[in-house]
Amino acid sequence: MPKEPKPLKIRVLNAACSLTLLASLGYIFFAGANLIVLGAITAALAGVATPVMIDGGGILETVLGVVEALIEGIAAVVEGVCNAISALFSW
Repeated sequence: MPKEPKPLKIRVLNAACSLTLLASLGYIFFAGANLIVLGAITAALAGVATPVMIDGGGILETVLGVVEALIEGIAAVVEGVCNAISALFSW
């Protein structure tokens, strides 16, 4: 059974939360963890997990839905960066 496409608001939320998570992990890698960065990671994970939790389902479906949302968000960020780079070179 094919899945219905996610609304634009959810895709933007996933991309923004994934970008926040990636930036926070990069900051932790270079500067170390502090309370503000850990709060940003918590907010990003909560932002990704909330729509999945609202849809309902079992525990396994929820965990896989959060992982899927993170991967889709990261893919959207990478796609946006690739489009921006290709736009720079196509003028």
